[in-house]
Amino acid sequence: MESQSKFTTWAPVVAVLLLSVLANPTSSWLASRFWMHEQGPGSQPPWYFIGQDLVEGLVYTAALLVAIPFLILVRRRYQEGSWMALWMALLWMGPGGAQAFYVIARSDGLWNADTATTAWVSFDQYLHDPLRRIIYFACLGGALFVAAASRRYFGPPGPTGPD
Repeated sequence: MESQSKFTTWAPVVAVLLLSVLANPTSSWLASRFWMHEQGPGSQPPWYFIGQDLVEGLVYTAALLVAIPFLILVRRRYQEGSWMALWMALLWMGPGGAQAFYVIARSDGLWNADTATTAWVSFDQYLHDPLRRIIYFACLGGALFVAAASRRYFGPPGPTGPD
């Protein structure tokens, strides 16, 4: 009976882990079919890397849009597991999703190779963009904040009064 309760605690974590593991090959497969992949790593602007980050981030965003409602729905049954899975999902997939939206904000016409423009003219400029790092660390900090702030929401109900 004890091992069953440990499994049920970890069930949401395993579900979100499988979702995030499936997101990686899915994003690779989708990115290989996107026009930016054909540009190759040496192009200027660095469309190959912009496309990889864009597609991966959009897939992670879709995975989060599935995981978060699922974890909220199962939070009463799997209190500890759903709380841990929520902040781990945000920690794992949140930065990629935020980077995708940053790419969209800094670029125009991404869905058409003939009209696409971006603010990054070189790979080094894209790689060392300080706002990309700020977004990354803000997402990590935000996930840890959610971990601390949502602990009570996902935890067991507390005592209602003196016994």
